[in-house]
Formats: sequence, structure tokens, C-alpha cells
Amino acid sequence: MKVTGAVPVRIAAELTYVGPKDSNDLPASVTSLIALDSAGKKYETYAGDDKAGGGGLSRHPGRETPYVDLDAMVEEIMCRSGPVRLVAIDGPGGAGKSTFADRLACAAGGAPIVHTDDFASADNPLNWWPRLLQQVIVPLKRGEAAHFQRYDWSMQSLAEWQTIEPAPIVLIEGVSSGRSEWVGHLSYLVWIETPRGLRLERAVERDGPEALDDWEIWMGEEDAHYANDPTRDRADTEIDDTA
Repeated sequence: MKVTGAVPVRIAAELTYVGPKDSNDLPASVTSLIALDSAGKKYETYAGDDKAGGGGLSRHPGRETPYVDLDAMVEEIMCRSGPVRLVAIDGPGGAGKSTFADRLACAAGGAPIVHTDDFASADNPLNWWPRLLQQVIVPLKRGEAAHFQRYDWSMQSLAEWQTIEPAPIVLIEGVSSGRSEWVGHLSYLVWIETPRGLRLERAVERDGPEALDDWEIWMGEEDAHYANDPTRDRADTEIDDTA
């Protein structure tokens, strides 16, 4: 049985601010806090926005946000066979994958993150996967460093080479990161579920209203991909990032 990895808690009277949690260890866009729910249980939360516009406490006061026991998730992942455990964080565009990946990476002691956006391009949004498989997944599973060229969306060309060293946990974040072509290499799969309207709102907020038509086309391509490759059904944990 799938168990949702998020515990929704309303940010308001039920939460009591306790204090900052190792803010120097977090990405600049995320401020981690410890909060207590009405039962006195601790949860990690954050304030800030990911690149898809997924706001935190400062943007959406009073909204319900997902709270995940990240330490327990890391412990569960580490119980899987190693030495390198590949963790996919999948879900459609604007779902909040990047923010969650940052938080999980911090909880895992600075786990490296591979972004599918560094492989995809406007003219090849989904069929770039052989390069990530051969340049990243295969060598990491052998315990070797991964080397790949990052795709630069502004320049519309391949840019500098990146190196990912083997680590106990390596995160692969982005649309189709849990795809069937390499699911056998994955140790753990997280699915981020967010309503379509909210995802589109986040996308337009980030990219501007002129990107609306492109995003609607892209969402149709995502729908087709996930219909043919039902990644959500394979997830170890599903997180509801409704805001």
C-alpha cells in the first residue's frame, strides 16, 4: 500500500515557530525551520521559492503545505542496497520537485542532485534519456564518477562539463526522472503531485504570461508521457504539494 509521504499541517494557529535549522547548510532560496503541530510533533518546513514558483511560508501564509519526515525518508533510502542509491524525484512541471530535492539533499548530508533540465531541451523535451542513462546512471551504479555536458537553455546549446562523484545517495530530479528506461537502477522513487491549475500558475509566475501557450503544449506532452509510462504507480512515496 502506498503511503503519502506528506502530512498537511495548516500554517497558522496550529504551528508554533521554534527556530532556524542549520540555515547555513541550505540553498540560498530555502530557509528551513522547525515547527510544532498542535500535537507537539516536530516537522521541517521552509520559506522560499523554487525555480517553478513553489512558494513557502512567506509567499502563502496560512496555506496547507506538505511536511515530510525527511530523516525517516533518508533512513529508509539508506536501507536499500548500495553503495550508490539513486533516488528519482518525479512529477509534472511546476509540481515542486526542485524545492523538495533541495530539502532532501540537505537531510541526506549534501547529496548531489542531477537535474533532468540539464539534459532536456526545447526541441527534445523527453527523448534525451539515453545520454543521462549512459553518462550518469550507468557509471554511478558502477561506483564511478559521472561526467556530462549541461544543456544551457539560454544559449540553446551544450555548455560546460559537470562531474557527479559517487555518493551514498544521489538524487535525480525532474520530469521523467523515474522513467521506465532506468527504473531498475533506482533505489527509491518520489512522486510530487500538484493540481494542474496550480502548476500552470507557478509556471506563468516564473516564466511570464508570454510562456502560457508553450506551457500548455508542454503539459500535453507530459500527459502523453505519463499515460504511456505510469511513473506515479511505481512511486515509493507520493507527496501532495497542493498550495
